[in-house]
Amino acid sequence: MNKLSSNKLEGNYFRILDFTPIAKVEGWRESDVISPPIPNPYGLLRTECPHFENEVIISISHRLDFYNAWFVFNNYSHFIDFQDRLEVLVTHKPIKGILGSLFSSTQPMLEYSIFPKGQLEKIYNGEISENDIEKDRFAVLYGIDRPM
Repeated sequence: MNKLSSNKLEGNYFRILDFTPIAKVEGWRESDVISPPIPNPYGLLRTECPHFENEVIISISHRLDFYNAWFVFNNYSHFIDFQDRLEVLVTHKPIKGILGSLFSSTQPMLEYSIFPKGQLEKIYNGEISENDIEKDRFAVLYGIDRPM
């Protein structure tokens, strides 16, 4: 398994194979997240991406990125069968520009999207253009966004 720096994650989509929470959530709001002891990450994502030969472990270092992963895997998993019909893809989306360089370590950077199964292959096989990727998603969580 690979553990990559965030600049190697940017611009790639990763299928989440497993979410391992290290922090705890003692309620249903982001403010209910109980942080793990420093320097531990909030959680880990075991992922795959066609650009990398092995599985990639993504360390979740921001409270809101962790909460969004927890929200997806603790809410949607009760209503749908991920394995048969849907997949969760994550991509690294840091803040750009001067503000990004100043505040990047304090801001959420992971975008979670729920797609029909097989979307990752369509993206990397060129079946979907960069502009059309968002058309097929059922839900997206990034920052404080919540699915409608």
